[in-house]
Amino acid sequence: MRVKFFPIIALLLFANTLLLEASSNLFVSTIPFKEGMIYYKFSGNTKGFAKAYFKNYGSKVALYEESYSPIMNKRVRKSLTITKNGYTTTINLLDKKGSKSLSLRSKLLEIFENLDNNEQERVLNSPSSKILNISCQNISLKGLKICMNGSLILKKDIEIFGYNQHMVAVLLKEEKVDENHFKISEDIKILDDDFQNNSAEEIIESIIE
Repeated sequence: MRVKFFPIIALLLFANTLLLEASSNLFVSTIPFKEGMIYYKFSGNTKGFAKAYFKNYGSKVALYEESYSPIMNKRVRKSLTITKNGYTTTINLLDKKGSKSLSLRSKLLEIFENLDNNEQERVLNSPSSKILNISCQNISLKGLKICMNGSLILKKDIEIFGYNQHMVAVLLKEEKVDENHFKISEDIKILDDDFQNNSAEEIIESIIE
């Protein structure tokens, strides 16, 4: 009987990739609900609120933010960030403009798969935290610190030139989520942007340096 090795090898490689992904919240979400809402509290130099609606355990996320900073041009900021199908679209709801790029999660995984074994281990063993008793991976980039669970942000801190903004999840609720949260209005102008891709490279470099 002739044994076909190639399908077996391919299966083993695929299984190994899944194990690596499951080892880090950068790649896999551990949210306990299939769909629901996360409510955030702001502090520091920013006032306002944020809500994230998610489906499929965080593979689809719509993060709505409305904030106001007395020391930063005193304008209200309204934004919507939609992550789905491996892409992230960030929209300024006031000027009806947005940008679309490969999602941070997708780009991080792409870079991770091209690292050597030692570098992969350092990424997988990088420090993590817990917010609302849910693990999240700490990443930092030029005055920005984020704790990620898959594509979900559980905490975000910005500290630049004396300005500071802190956003942290304070409530996780299981609920039915309307699909309309993930739809983009036809009056929004979307442009392609590779900023997310550059950010991912810098984040990985900061972890393995």
